[in-house]
Amino acid sequence: MKFEPVVIEGSPRTECSDNAYCISEDSAGVLPEEETGGLRNGSATNPCSVELADRRSESDASGCMWVPVAGTSYSSVEEIFMLYQNYAVEKGFAVNKDGTTKNKKGEIVYCRFCCHRARKPSEKLKPKPSRRVNCGARIYCSKGGDGRWKISKVNDQHNHDMAPSRSWLLQKHRNSSLRVQSLHQLDDSVDVHTIAQKGYRTMGQPNSRRYVGEERNLWLEGNANAMSNLFNSMQKQSKEFFYAYDLDYDGRLRSVLWVDARSRAAYAEFGDVITVDTTYFTNKYHVPVVPFVGLNHHGHSILLGCALISDGDTETFEWLFRTWLECMESPPTGIVTDQFQSIGKAITNVFPNARHRWCIQHILEKLPEKFGCHSRYDELCVVIKNCVYQSLSIAEFQGSWKNMVNEFKLEDNDWVEELYLSAEKWVPAFVIDTFWSGWLFSQRSGSRISYFDESLNSNTSLKQFLELYQVVLKVNIEKEMAADYSSCVVPIQCATKLAFEEQFQKIYTNSIFRLVQEQLTNTIYCFEEVASVEGGKTTYIVDDRIRVGYGGLKNKKFRVVHDDVSGEASCNCRMFEFEGILCGHIFRVLLRSGVEVIRDQYIMKKWRKDIRRGLSNIRVGYAGEVFTPEMERFERLEKRFKELANVACGDDEKYRYLLNSMQEIEKCFAGWNDGALKRQRV
Repeated sequence: MKFEPVVIEGSPRTECSDNAYCISEDSAGVLPEEETGGLRNGSATNPCSVELADRRSESDASGCMWVPVAGTSYSSVEEIFMLYQNYAVEKGFAVNKDGTTKNKKGEIVYCRFCCHRARKPSEKLKPKPSRRVNCGARIYCSKGGDGRWKISKVNDQHNHDMAPSRSWLLQKHRNSSLRVQSLHQLDDSVDVHTIAQKGYRTMGQPNSRRYVGEERNLWLEGNANAMSNLFNSMQKQSKEFFYAYDLDYDGRLRSVLWVDARSRAAYAEFGDVITVDTTYFTNKYHVPVVPFVGLNHHGHSILLGCALISDGDTETFEWLFRTWLECMESPPTGIVTDQFQSIGKAITNVFPNARHRWCIQHILEKLPEKFGCHSRYDELCVVIKNCVYQSLSIAEFQGSWKNMVNEFKLEDNDWVEELYLSAEKWVPAFVIDTFWSGWLFSQRSGSRISYFDESLNSNTSLKQFLELYQVVLKVNIEKEMAADYSSCVVPIQCATKLAFEEQFQKIYTNSIFRLVQEQLTNTIYCFEEVASVEGGKTTYIVDDRIRVGYGGLKNKKFRVVHDDVSGEASCNCRMFEFEGILCGHIFRVLLRSGVEVIRDQYIMKKWRKDIRRGLSNIRVGYAGEVFTPEMERFERLEKRFKELANVACGDDEKYRYLLNSMQEIEKCFAGWNDGALKRQRV
């Protein structure tokens, strides 16, 4: 493998490279945004269809973009429709046919083309994401006596946001996806047809959750070249690509860690709580991969680094965590892992201030194995989950757990005893004082947060995984961009007339807003009463009907304290503190208190869709087909900033002038309101 060894201080058996200075990129051929109409069409596998690309190139050839103008005539209505579609691509919307009128001979003489969001939205208690906003943008066309078609009327005013740089995400503007195109680039040894069946899922035998004790040797025939090709490719694509590898005393590869530029940028946004997934190492997998995973603003998994390890001792995990921390520079506040003893010791040594807990879903997945033969298995599973999720305090959990043990005669069960003694590591009641960044509602849904679950099985080889790796990342980026687009352009409709529901709809992504809506609609099951009033604070007892078991309901009382002066509110269910979502009990009290606007302190930045995130500016090779105008601007500005920094750092006067100028620009940007920049000279 052609790596330049660099010894990490404090780890004599480690070699790494943060390839920040040895790669140069050729940016020749990059066109300005005004010449591309907001869509990048440089690569051979652009997500937009070839037909649309050809139509835009015709428009660009004239040096200006076609715009619908009333009174202009064309040879056919098909020509108008094609031009209007092309215009829609540039502007960030799609076109529907809105109706036609025929003459007595049955010939079409009049037609309308409208925005794809023209229809009226439906009103339902549980509305789905809808693009319908009753948009009035449309053009009217009529056929003249000479056989030519004329645009008789134009309404170009849209009542919704548009995203020109993401027009290709609209169904009408794409014929193929990144996923299918990328699969054709894989090595023949990868079963492309199987992978493509359900996105990129590979079919295989079910997991066999058994620890593989023998040490694996990563240095297998063919794997070295595959790993070298992957790293060399990612180095050429980004100067921020980081990798490190660990050798044993015989010079054999023991472990390797790599983090690309997008993962480093993602950690700055979503690295508060991470999971280190050892599923593929502890199971019978041929690929001992250990991904670092976070949750993004949609609640989707996002990769924060990836490693291959040959053994699971504490020394290996300490090397892995120290090297990853060196790359990311700051530790997370919380870490979620499997029940792996050596990983717990390593976290204590490397991340002493981080809260560590076990993944609840990993534990609950073992219930069939541990109790599958129990005569009351289904009932036992329900009771265990109620103990875990419904306990509001440590004392309540301990009481419920002891009742469960007595009822089902589990006093002599060692596994149950072990879980009880280590409850502080996994039961929410013990860790509810810490923000876990949405991990609980992701696990409560019944799905584990495993980044490579749909691309790995027990038969996947390391060579196949390395070839498939960039495809998986590309598919997940496509998923994230589609979710971004849907959240901004096709939001979920409000279920109520409440002002603060509309407030959340405008600022939260669709998936998180759906969780908020669930809490809002659940308020119909809540009944509150005042328990006490003291020092400007009112304490309420909220009686809620919560789900237990298979469709069952039971009443449970919650305690909400509302400060009538400051507007602050807290509930003993601790849902906001733990998951970052306001609970229905607080919503019920706010409704009673006449609150219409939610305070900023209850708006989580992590879930917002209305802020610009740094990782969206990062161009990486596995998503090379997507090069947005934002990415292009970022690269140009970054280059110019570096040039100015090189000039200013050598002279104190220039240095201070540049800093003062940047401060003035920041003030100028702070005055940017509703798209209108308050101009002032620097």
